[in-house]
Amino acid sequence: MPGVVSTESLSGAWSKPGDRRRVVFSDNNTALEEITDRKPQLLQYQIWNLTNRTGRYIRYAVSELEFMGNGQATRVRWTYSFRPKIWPDGYLIRPYVQNDFRKFMEVGLQAMRDKAVTDLAPKRSARSS
Repeated sequence: MPGVVSTESLSGAWSKPGDRRRVVFSDNNTALEEITDRKPQLLQYQIWNLTNRTGRYIRYAVSELEFMGNGQATRVRWTYSFRPKIWPDGYLIRPYVQNDFRKFMEVGLQAMRDKAVTDLAPKRSARSS
């Protein structure tokens, strides 16, 4: 699964329910996303209109990012649920979800972690001075 190279706002600032954006992947395929729920510890969004080969079998997917923190660390739980277009499509997308999409999520979580560590580094340095 190719990585995300850019996002384009279609409505809103990607911060509240109803905000939409287009995601562009490194192979030039795209998907549309819309925030369906947003709370301090939760981001839920729906993905549809995937233009890659597997997208023809997927009606939509729902993703949830849940953040659980204790002041010292944050645990992130990221899940996806896929809705196939018709019943046999579930069997056709299973390898994609279990292999390709799993790797995409692992890489994505690592990128989120790296960004958080980078963003927090100056704050930690300033506090220890």
